[in-house]
Amino acid sequence: MKYFVHNSFEVSSMSMNPLNTKLYTSFSNALVIDDDVVDSMITKIVLTKAGFANNVIVYNSIPAVIDYLGVVSSEEYPQSVFLDMDMSYQKGFDFLCFLENYPSFLKESCYLYVLSSSFTMMDTKRLYRFSRVCKFLQKPMTRQLVWKLMDSLES
Repeated sequence: MKYFVHNSFEVSSMSMNPLNTKLYTSFSNALVIDDDVVDSMITKIVLTKAGFANNVIVYNSIPAVIDYLGVVSSEEYPQSVFLDMDMSYQKGFDFLCFLENYPSFLKESCYLYVLSSSFTMMDTKRLYRFSRVCKFLQKPMTRQLVWKLMDSLES
């Protein structure tokens, strides 16, 4: 198990913490679903640098994600998903509807975060239908935002 501190300095689980800095457990796998290549790379880099996940997988389309989830082993399933709601080909709601009918490990034990550069009141109301959505996050992703997520997971 790995632990990280806010400045992304990695320490082992057996190390002393003389600065009394908050330690975070990192996830093995995170999945980013965003059709904007720049935004998806920013999200991947920030999640990695902040120590949120050891492996960040990026897909730029929902059909590609669905294909991936159909063949990936249960050990490689993501523990967290960052889903952009406003994609050009398919909307994030399409993936949420798919996920509601997906009888697997992903549905029950994965943190699902919704990303958007703008939320409408209508979108927010629709999102409350989906019980797996943990939080709405404003793009672009920042290291401070990831640390707040990690704080909420640890408490």
